[in-house]
Amino acid sequence: MPVYKVEKEDKTKDSRIYYFSVSYKDAYGHKKRYKSKKYKTKDEAKKEEAQFLLSLNIKKVETITIDELFEDYLKLKIPEVKEQTLIGIKKYYKFIEPKLGKLQAIKITNKTYEDFKTHLNSTGISHAYKSKIHQLIKALYKHGIKYYGLEKNVPDIIGGFKSNNTKLKKCDFFTLDEYKKFRSKLSDIVWIAYFDVLYYCGLRKNEANALCWDDIDFKAKTINVNKNLVTKIKGIPYKIDSTKTLSSNRSIPMPEIVCSTLQSLFEYSKGIHLFSTKWFVFGGSKPLSETTICNIKNKTCKAANLKQIRVHDFRNSCASLLINNGANITLVAKYLGHSVIEMTLNTYSNMFGNKLEELMTTIDNLN
Repeated sequence: MPVYKVEKEDKTKDSRIYYFSVSYKDAYGHKKRYKSKKYKTKDEAKKEEAQFLLSLNIKKVETITIDELFEDYLKLKIPEVKEQTLIGIKKYYKFIEPKLGKLQAIKITNKTYEDFKTHLNSTGISHAYKSKIHQLIKALYKHGIKYYGLEKNVPDIIGGFKSNNTKLKKCDFFTLDEYKKFRSKLSDIVWIAYFDVLYYCGLRKNEANALCWDDIDFKAKTINVNKNLVTKIKGIPYKIDSTKTLSSNRSIPMPEIVCSTLQSLFEYSKGIHLFSTKWFVFGGSKPLSETTICNIKNKTCKAANLKQIRVHDFRNSCASLLINNGANITLVAKYLGHSVIEMTLNTYSNMFGNKLEELMTTIDNLN
């Protein structure tokens, strides 16, 4: 149901201009319409509309299905989360719908859910993906308990998936010598600058892809990371969104090598017709495509006779470079845009091996 915008003359004194109007049937089947008060933003109106629809609570707990719970859950989530998050939620639900979608939530037993877990195990999808699906079903039941009177959270009672692999996932990366070898095979200043930013500054791929020239301060030698480039959205080639987390929004200093390559790229870009500082640093009037980035990375790794690593592993390489050269872990976390130090420690724990040995040497030297 749409959110409406009032005419300019009808706005409130405090500039509230958005409202929603809902047509529904009450518990007795009578058709009714509700027009809300006015809100300052469209997102606020959408969120209140979702809350209102949920508050109607017309469906009885005995009949509501998992599909219906999912539809209601989405209405609540749409104004709250990023579009990419919604895409992920819908992808996870594709594994739920065929087996559980048409079932009434109240009639799903512990055995039913165990059978569903067995089915997921047979699909061959990763442990992480199965865990995401399980978390979504838990969220649907939590939603049903809050709004429809469900009495128990079956997936929460049964529990999630146990991983057979107790080892932490190892981060792949390039050493400095390996990166220099990779870099030596690049001839285009665009790609030299792009991979320098990933390797030496530790930006996420979508953070680097979203950079525009206004984000680069050559005088202060800083990069302002304040947005994400989101792709794979149905109907549009890309979208500029906020950073992954609040802590991801950061201003970081540029190493001299990055400052130099970006300055060269800037001088080159200024010579292009209709150049604007609003342009993307990497790509110009349009951002680089993910396919092109991966193709260049793959070809360069092959030309340099290096192992193939992911584009994201250039960020891991930055973490490794800093950690193994004695950087303070608190500053590493801030540089990478992690919200808490624990995230940095957990993600890059395998990179601390040599450092732990150095600690023992330090203690031994004291005795």
